Amino acid sequence: MRRISLIFAAFALTLVANAGTIVPARTGNGPTLTGTATANNCVKFADTSGNIADSGSACGGAGTVTTTGTPANGNLTKFSGATSITNGDLSGDCTTSGALAITCTKTSGVAFTSAATTATGTSGATIPLLNGANTHSGATTFSSTISSTVAGAASTPGVTVSGVPFAGTGTTSFPQVYINVSGATASTTLNTAGTALGVNGHGAIDLVNFLEDGTSQFKVNSTGTATVATAVSAPTVTGTSTVQFGSAFKNSNNTHILMSATAPTIASGFGTSPSVVANNGTAAFTINVGTGGTASSGVVTMPAATTGWACVVAPNAAPQAGAEMFSAPTSTTSITITNYTASTAVALAWPASAVLQVTCIGY
Repeated sequence: MRRISLIFAAFALTLVANAGTIVPARTGNGPTLTGTATANNCVKFADTSGNIADSGSACGGAGTVTTTGTPANGNLTKFSGATSITNGDLSGDCTTSGALAITCTKTSGVAFTSAATTATGTSGATIPLLNGANTHSGATTFSSTISSTVAGAASTPGVTVSGVPFAGTGTTSFPQVYINVSGATASTTLNTAGTALGVNGHGAIDLVNFLEDGTSQFKVNSTGTATVATAVSAPTVTGTSTVQFGSAFKNSNNTHILMSATAPTIASGFGTSPSVVANNGTAAFTINVGTGGTASSGVVTMPAATTGWACVVAPNAAPQAGAEMFSAPTSTTSITITNYTASTAVALAWPASAVLQVTCIGY
């Protein structure tokens, strides 16, 4: 319970409270105020018109001030010059005690809420002081915009997020700083060692867009395609370093796909039950032409290229005598591989289950 104090000084009454109007209703004789009477040292009450009138004949006199007058509306409004309060019949919002103390627990008959009786402070279970640094130990939810105009200083960034990212499962290892767009599907492939910064997008929004004076310099769109304002130099790889690319490796202008991580598939032709045996996307893959021993060509489905695919085909084992294989771009999404007799350029059947090596570059 918070004590609401009346602070006495000459001609003044200060009532400290959190909200509302404190009404210490007087039900009987007024309180007895003990102190040395001097000029204008008295108890004053307000009448029904709000005027303050003197009560008793001690105002301006000398000796002990004892007031038992009844204010017109029962509301005690002003003390002046007393040193203690005794024998006060107060009810309603407030009670009296010695040493000039009036304790109020209600406002207009309504008990104070927890906010009115909670201390202020900068941490812990307190009401924060907004003109200083505060420490929040619990989660804080903001339903409106958050704006900061604080500039960084030496060794002090404007915004700091410290701590170690959570390392759990592919579902629970949320990034330390996480932009999770409403409507986005939750990830189940998060890094189990933790992630510092993450974005979980939804729809056609850009995931990242870094700008310089309003011009995009680096952008990753919703499909994972990265756009860079200027050409990116080839990385220098030393030691055991690994350079990884996403779904496709494009030229420096980001206009033509060179290689794709999408595996080619058999479209038609070849022998019985042909298959792509192994692949590293379009960069290198092997084809088993199937059984039968009569097929001399087959069509392979490729990821979409800008214009077509230039491919080199070679046997994956001992070469077939007198044979030579070629690949032709049938469309932007397919190639046709044909086996020929080298000396006559006449189609030649592959042996059953022959395996071919193919490498392709898009153009």
